[in-house]
Amino acid sequence: MFELARESGLTLSQGDYNSQSNRDSRTDAYRVVLPVVGSYAAIRRFCETTLLAIPFASLDEISFKRSTVGSPVLEARLRFTLHLKQASANVGGPASDQDSTS
Repeated sequence: MFELARESGLTLSQGDYNSQSNRDSRTDAYRVVLPVVGSYAAIRRFCETTLLAIPFASLDEISFKRSTVGSPVLEARLRFTLHLKQASANVGGPASDQDSTS
């Protein structure tokens, strides 16, 4: 994501990350909050290229802040979630094998 931001012309100095597991659906969700600085076009390009490059990502929230009305530079806060399937452990025996083929 840092490389995609750079290629889009954005300044991205850090990110905040946290994860959450869902045992019922056997998925992990990694939430990534990225504060970025750049033009609206660059921020939009970054969001689009990120979603194309990482098909298991969703853009959940975006907020903009402009220091002055006429400033072409925006500060944005982007919240992405990476949705990942947990690695399956063969805990359930033959039923697990059968489930993995469907």
